[in-house]
Amino acid sequence: MSSENTFYPPVFIKDAVDSVGTSVSCCGTVVDISGVDPVSADGGPTSNRPLQLVLDDGTGQLAVVYFKADRADLLGRVRIGDDLVVHGRINVYRDAVQLKCDLIKLVRDPNLQALWINQVILFREKRV
Repeated sequence: MSSENTFYPPVFIKDAVDSVGTSVSCCGTVVDISGVDPVSADGGPTSNRPLQLVLDDGTGQLAVVYFKADRADLLGRVRIGDDLVVHGRINVYRDAVQLKCDLIKLVRDPNLQALWINQVILFREKRV
């Protein structure tokens, strides 16, 4: 299934970690980055290692892994302290909860966190 056809309900990270097996979207601040090997001569990554991030939204932290081809480019643009919206599926790998990303959006709008909180609350109210 392509990411264009998947619905990713907005959730807080504390709720995402309890949603193993479901697709979600989360917003948070990058607190750790690792995982991508240096690029090869043709500009592509030298291995299949994912970009690994840790996001924090104030309700908890979530490990995020991203395997797509543009991960080395993304590593060059994302910094600790940046705000991201991530879309993907919550799963467990080596006894740890993580989000396997389909899409990462780097957001520069300073109002993002307030808007995200409102979006999550509105989505919850409509589901009830």
